[in-house]
Order: sequence, then C-alpha cells, then structure tokens
Amino acid sequence: LECAPVVCIEIAVDCPDGQGPADLDNDGCALECAPVVCPAIAVQCPAGESPADTNNDGCALECAPDDAVCPAVVVDCPAGESPADTNNDGCALECAPDPNVP
Repeated sequence: LECAPVVCIEIAVDCPDGQGPADLDNDGCALECAPVVCPAIAVQCPAGESPADTNNDGCALECAPDDAVCPAVVVDCPAGESPADTNNDGCALECAPDPNVP
C-alpha cells in the first residue's frame, strides 16, 4: 500500500455562530461544523487594546485596538438604566441600573 497526500476541496465552510470548521469524519479536511472550544486563558493586551477574535476562529485570543473591537451601535436602555459593560468585553453594549438615578 502507498499513501497519497490528502487533497481537500477549496471551499469556505459557512458555520453557524458558535461553531467553526472541523474534521469530524477524520478525512483530513475541515469541511464539517463543530462547536468552537476556546482555551480558558486570560489574554493580556497592551494599553489601548482588548481581546478580540481577529483570525475568525471563534475565540477572542488576539489583541486589537479598542476602537476596532466595539461596534458603533446605539444601545437603547429602559428608563433607569444606561449602557454599561456588564460582560467585561470592553464594550458598553449591555444595560445596567444607572447609578445617577435615585
């Protein structure tokens, strides 16, 4: 028996959010989708940068300038709340009780 190199077709695998290309059938080609599993590490970024997913692997393990991390959206909060960063991603895209409202 002789072995030949694995040749994978050149297609972009479009996976749903939270999943990425994977080789589930062990044919040597990542053409199926599987849940993304990111290592539990704390990414240390220099001042002015925050953890971000810059290589589109589903894990925020790289650093990017803060202005490139947060989308430019208007957060519409209910009365008594204001935009806040409650999940510590560096972006105030969630709502929290406004400390300035008695």
